[in-house]
Amino acid sequence: MNKSISLIRLAVGVLLLLLVITFTGCIFFAASDTGIAVPNLTVKGAPSNITALSLRITGPGMAPVESYYSSVPSSITVEVPAGVDRQFELIAYIGPSNPSAATSFKGKATVDLAAGETKNITLNMIVNETKLVIPDATNNYAGGKLLQIDDITGGNSKTITGGDIGLGTFTPYDVDFDSQGRIYIANNAGGTGTSMVLRIDNMDATSYTSIADDTGWFGIRSLAIDRPNELIYYSTSTELYRWDIGISTRTQLTITGIGAIRGMAVDKDGILYIAGNNGAGANAVFKYDPDAQSVVDFYDVPGLDPWDVMVKTPYLYVANNNGTSNNAILQLDLDLNLIKGYGDEIEGINTNPGQFYGPHRFLAILNKKLTILDDDTAGNRVDKLVSIDDMNGTNWTTMPTTGDGQSLFTFFELC
Repeated sequence: MNKSISLIRLAVGVLLLLLVITFTGCIFFAASDTGIAVPNLTVKGAPSNITALSLRITGPGMAPVESYYSSVPSSITVEVPAGVDRQFELIAYIGPSNPSAATSFKGKATVDLAAGETKNITLNMIVNETKLVIPDATNNYAGGKLLQIDDITGGNSKTITGGDIGLGTFTPYDVDFDSQGRIYIANNAGGTGTSMVLRIDNMDATSYTSIADDTGWFGIRSLAIDRPNELIYYSTSTELYRWDIGISTRTQLTITGIGAIRGMAVDKDGILYIAGNNGAGANAVFKYDPDAQSVVDFYDVPGLDPWDVMVKTPYLYVANNNGTSNNAILQLDLDLNLIKGYGDEIEGINTNPGQFYGPHRFLAILNKKLTILDDDTAGNRVDKLVSIDDMNGTNWTTMPTTGDGQSLFTFFELC
């Protein structure tokens, strides 16, 4: 065998057995007397009921090595050229019977592989894609509900109300996920004991965990989770807080120059992007450094009414409620330069491509598609979900496909 080749054998059966018991396991690699590299790959945080695997290995000077397994094999054997910057990416797909909102987890690591070297590599698996988890803050005045469906077609619908988890006043306004795929909810209900960020493990939950209280009468309007650093950012309409999951500490952040906050997102470097206004009535999207507690940059143009933002590196997407022609959804770079706009805002029942009632929230924020909670809060009782592949509106799909949507959800319009 050529000594520049690293032979990698993944003992998948052993990995899954260990993960079922401890949620930590090892992928073992076969040794050789040819002087090739023998990496030892440790996988942490993967779920127990893996139904399929995807392995991709890339690096300079080598063709990508890609394998997909529709069922879990007892072992996987691949050959990888030794060299620098070999990136391992493992995706574990979750079976539909799992009540988790997560549909897959991903682990990545980049290492140099030298012939004859033993290398220890750790893949920290974190949630990669999710089902659609939809906050319906008003639910036709019946008390808010959380709705989960597999995708825009509405399969495997599950609903949670406040009564289901023992919470008196339930007004879910925003949703995000931690690295384990657990669901965090911004409860926009004023009052001590209800104005909080709460967590449920999955949609079969019968109770909740209070993560952080507002302790006031304002309600929590938005949240964003920095999964690698285990930080939760959440806001009332005019205040911003950071909750450190590891040490259970809350810090109120100074937001000079920012007034109302409606939606937030965090990038891989821990920078926050905030949809809101500057306190003087001018709507804007802000780039905010939470460590320096200062606004780095902002984007404001006539007709802007941002309700939510979403980071998909290298882009930032803006849900622009009350947008004018061709800017219901905006695509910016991470320096807040406009790349492209898409969609028009209309009145009346309309599920045709490019026609929005008023984009308010991005859903399934980790997924490849753009999924938007679309709600007319100006008095017209019309609501829908929209799914598109890109900023050209490719594969426009709505739920419902026709009608006003009122039998499914009312979102924010009755607040």
